[in-house]
Amino acid sequence: IRERDVHVLERANTTVGWVSAIGCRVDGLYVSPPHAGGGAGRALLAFAEEEIASRGYAEVVLEASVNAVSFYASLGYEPIGPRHPDDGPAYGAQPMKKAFTTPA
Repeated sequence: IRERDVHVLERANTTVGWVSAIGCRVDGLYVSPPHAGGGAGRALLAFAEEEIASRGYAEVVLEASVNAVSFYASLGYEPIGPRHPDDGPAYGAQPMKKAFTTPA
């Protein structure tokens, strides 16, 4: 935890989820199941992206679980390589990235 930023999202005094980042990498994003689909993941990821951009990075990288690839793709993330060859089709992490757009 000392090497990364961890931010917690609370609503009505309840922990909804958290996001962790180090450098330009989001290395953890979790939303409590009762809060899934309510925008908490989007809010946490947007917060992490803003923090990473404010530090001068041009992109964000992460590894998406199989069930989260479509979530990240809907937010502009693109696959940047194959999953580990030892990973089966139902598990393993997909490396992804999102480049920040620069104002014209």
